[in-house]
Order: sequence, then C-alpha cells, then structure tokens
Amino acid sequence: MQKVNDTKDFNNTIARYDSPVFDNYYGFDKNQPADRQIVYCSLYELPENEIGALHFHDTIELGLCRAGVGECHTVHGICDTKTDDVEIFFPYEYHISRSKAGGHSLWNFIQIDLGRLCSETGHSNYSEIIDMIHNEIGISGIIDAERHPMIASLIRRIVTESLADQPGRYMIIMAMLTELLVLNARASVDEKKLGCIVNPKLERLKPALEYIRDNYMKVVKIVDLAQLCCMSISQLRAGFREVTGQTPKDYLIEIRLSGAEKLLVGTDMSVLDIALETGFGDVSNFYRAFRAAKEISPTDYRKKYLKYRNL
Repeated sequence: MQKVNDTKDFNNTIARYDSPVFDNYYGFDKNQPADRQIVYCSLYELPENEIGALHFHDTIELGLCRAGVGECHTVHGICDTKTDDVEIFFPYEYHISRSKAGGHSLWNFIQIDLGRLCSETGHSNYSEIIDMIHNEIGISGIIDAERHPMIASLIRRIVTESLADQPGRYMIIMAMLTELLVLNARASVDEKKLGCIVNPKLERLKPALEYIRDNYMKVVKIVDLAQLCCMSISQLRAGFREVTGQTPKDYLIEIRLSGAEKLLVGTDMSVLDIALETGFGDVSNFYRAFRAAKEISPTDYRKKYLKYRNL
C-alpha cells in the first residue's frame, strides 16, 4: 500500500477498508460503551503532536497499521512504525504512539477484555493464561514480522476477525488469542528491545516499574523505588508524572487492582483474601480503591462475571 500523502488519499484509504466506526470505536454490543465491551475496535489516525505521558489499558491491545508512518514509545525505547506493522500490549504496559510529520499513521486498534472473553466462551484456563502474561516471557510492542511471522500473522487475523461481525466470533478470537499468547510466551524476552532507540527518561524509571509489577502484593516503599532508580524521591515523583502521567502510588494501585480483577474472576478466593493477596492490607482499602476505579464493588464485579459465564 502506498503512503498516505494528503487528506484526499487519507479519506480514500479509510473508505477502502470500510471499517465500521461509532464515536471512533465500535464493539459487538453497540448498546454498551467502549469500556464495557468484551472486544472493541477503533480506526484512528495518530496525532503528530509532541509525545506526552505514556498510558496503559486494563485490556490486551492489538494493533494493525493500515497506512502511513509513525513511532511507538514504550519503556523499552522508541520504534518506527509503517504500513502493515502490528503491535501487542498487555494490560498495564505503558506506551504511546504518534504519526511522524506528514505521516498520517492510520491504525486499527483492538481492545480485548480477557476475563470477560474467557467467561463468554467458557474457557477454563483463564488462570493459566494470566500466569503466562504475568511471567513476562515473550514480546510486546511493535512486532518484528520477519523474526516472528506466526505471531504477526495471528495478530492480523485477530484484527480481521474482530472487524467482521460474524457468528461465533468470540470463539474464533479466543482460539487465536490463546495460540498467540502461547507463541508469544515462547519468544525471547530480549526481542523486546530489537529495533528500538533507547529513551533515557523511560530507561531510568524501568527498575521502579518492574519492581512494582513484580512486588505489588508486598509493601512497596517509595524510598526503595528511588534507590533502585538512583534518584531522589522528588526526582522519582517528577519522572513518573512526566513519563506516565501518574504518581508512583497511583501506578501501584492500578497494578494491584489488575491483580485483584484476575483473582475475582479466575478464583473462588474470598474478597478479604484477595485484598491481602494483592497488597491492599484490608477490605476497606480494597473496596475504596476498587470502587473509585471501576464504579462497582469487588463483590458486584465478581457477580457480574459469574452472570456472563452462566449465560
């Protein structure tokens, strides 16, 4: 496909793919907003503005570049992107992308709520899948299709299936996603850095981000995070805000909530045990943080997923 050079070509490119778009996204259940979808999709031209704070999702994100050129920023560095490139980001992985000047980088992004997808399809290996993701064995970000042709192909197929409103789509997506995660888990963790330019600001925070991700269930002290990054506490806080748009405490809570969601859906542990297991210390702190983030209590959240599973 040719690079999109002007507005007319860009509009023609959108028309060729004929992707349904509802308020910049669409999902299988069009009566629900984006954050309530099991699988939802967007067709989005990345802006050319300066890179701001990185962001993350509590879903798995897959992407396929339909046209144009851009760049993707992660905690591992900066990667150039072009037409037909694919990406994968796991829950709570920081990233942000943009178009290069005049690049008109056009992407289909697919967000997959893994817990709800497992419930919808009756998939019984949810906990095993989550363990694979938590082990951090594999690759994320922009995928090198020459080194990992099967992973790249599966991402393209999942995007295509997600865009097609066909019967049995959840079953097909679940099957392909399971294969994708297994193949990804077999890939070398060192592949994450291939083709990337190291971003010094992100690299300095990497020890703290990884420590929180691996130890969120324990007491995490900001002084320890600062020491890991060879920073003062004030430098660490400023760095977190610049790179992630969050404080270290906010990021820690997000990671703990992600772990709690998986236990609520994938186990029969009590809410108290989940609160203790994920580092909240007691039920009241857990309830307060969960409700503030999800606008629903942990107990009602679990009931909702049990309802989906029994449909």
